[in-house]
Amino acid sequence: MKPFAPFLFFFLLCFCVAAQKALRPSDFLTTGTAYSSGNDCFQLTAPVIWQGGTVWYREPIDLQESFEMELKLFFGCDDEGADGMVFIFHPRLRDGFQGEGIGFGGLNPALGIEMDTYMNPHLADPEYDHLAVIKNGRMHHSLSISKAVPLLPGSKNIEDCKNHRVNIKWNPVNTNLRISIDGSLRLSTNYDIIGKIFRGNSRVYWGISSATGGKYNTHKVCMEKLEFAKSTVYDKNTAARIRSGEEYTLKGVDFLSGKTSLQQSSYDELDKLATLLKASPDHHIYIKGHTDDVGSASANQMISKKRADAVRDYLIQKGISKNRIKSAGLGESNPKFKNNSPENRLKNRRVDVMLIIPKA
Repeated sequence: MKPFAPFLFFFLLCFCVAAQKALRPSDFLTTGTAYSSGNDCFQLTAPVIWQGGTVWYREPIDLQESFEMELKLFFGCDDEGADGMVFIFHPRLRDGFQGEGIGFGGLNPALGIEMDTYMNPHLADPEYDHLAVIKNGRMHHSLSISKAVPLLPGSKNIEDCKNHRVNIKWNPVNTNLRISIDGSLRLSTNYDIIGKIFRGNSRVYWGISSATGGKYNTHKVCMEKLEFAKSTVYDKNTAARIRSGEEYTLKGVDFLSGKTSLQQSSYDELDKLATLLKASPDHHIYIKGHTDDVGSASANQMISKKRADAVRDYLIQKGISKNRIKSAGLGESNPKFKNNSPENRLKNRRVDVMLIIPKA
């Protein structure tokens, strides 16, 4: 708008494998005045007063995974125009207020990367076209996560009839969000988006919104790149919970009924657990296997022990000393859910772990 040290070690251990996703127009949902303009490009607003449009990616993403996105943005040609664009994370596919809300106002819980080209003094906007990280649909800069900075070096006008490449990177390990424009790092901030904004929910939708009010500009976006990197470490909140001794159910470590062998889908979670143990050399781990209630109690106790042992053996293969590991099978004796559906029985075929520091 214009008129802490243990987790550093986790970060150093974050060897990630990037996977770039090909983006297609059908991957996106347009709302309001937004529409597809061909290829991977969309027009959000025309140079008309009181327009508002958003392009949403149809599938939620997981903020526990690192990602890099690259967008090509067009902010219009009128230096006196309005209002700008906001890159949004939100649990639902829903638009916010138009005008000075830029399609983000009123969305709660939400995180926004505000790229604002109009100065609203009552919102404490700086005079220059600016970038800021904002939260929960609140546009006033006294409530922002980050201080507003110029969109372009030297506070140059970004409504220059040119496309500008915007690069957004997120690292959940050190909760770092970085925004670069035309190859220049413009803003870097560390903020626990999952915990402080989304109350522990890491799966959210992303989109980019635009709006005009009494002033207007043409706003366009082209989707260039979406690249995920599966981390081999837990986010710092989960790591802290496990290190504190809280019992933790391994995610994705599922077993077929009556089976004890690990599936390939288990490896990402177990790699994170191995990395955490390597970064916590004073801790030992207690592994508890569980089953559903299909079959006899004695058979289920044996199966659950073999499931716990399968996790133990994987950790040993990853370099964790067998002297730090204890495993046990509890069979069907401790279900988390009623065994009244295939889904619940799958959830009960689980492995729980607990980290402890042995007494001297």
